[in-house]
Amino acid sequence: KIDGVTPSNLIDTIKAVSFAAAKNDVRHMLNGVFIGGHAVATNGHRMCVIDLGLSKSAIVSIEAVNKIPLDISGTVFLSDNVMSIIDESYEFKCKLIDGKYIGYERAIPQSSINNVSVDRADFIDAIKAAQINAPDSGNVIFHFCDESTIRSRSGRNEDAKIGFDCETSADFEMSFNSSYLIDALKVVKSESVELLFTDSQMYFREGGILNVISMCRI
Repeated sequence: KIDGVTPSNLIDTIKAVSFAAAKNDVRHMLNGVFIGGHAVATNGHRMCVIDLGLSKSAIVSIEAVNKIPLDISGTVFLSDNVMSIIDESYEFKCKLIDGKYIGYERAIPQSSINNVSVDRADFIDAIKAAQINAPDSGNVIFHFCDESTIRSRSGRNEDAKIGFDCETSADFEMSFNSSYLIDALKVVKSESVELLFTDSQMYFREGGILNVISMCRI
């Protein structure tokens, strides 16, 4: 039995991070959501983390996450290989992924070297516009400056530049997967988002949710 968390809170938290999990990774533990001190999902290139505070830990498969009802209540039980949610009229059971989850704590940034503030909706629109001309990988180049742009390159090696407004602490350029960034920004509720950067990551926090995206090459 898991104390200190209701089924609805646990399910909401699991589903909130699940978009960042892998789908068919050979590292089978990444094809699920880790629950324990945190709820964590990652595919090795992006990660979403929310404080959870469980004393036990487990890995719930994405298939199971998608099948868990949103309005279930009752009590949560964890065994070595099964998670159960039981109330007087309903019982949900799913097998857990066997194995040890990756050391996600090492990927949590501790400090930033640059920061950028953007309007969330306008920034998403600019990213989507750049995606039209992006390669199959979805990777685009962000140039943060007084006249910031998102640059994408088609198979014909033709650059397309989409402008957007932001406030930036420095003039710099980094490349990220556009779909990963849009997925993470959709979780954010605030109109304005502060993006923080290390030399190899972009990350941002809101309401206890941490999103981390690794830099890519284009």
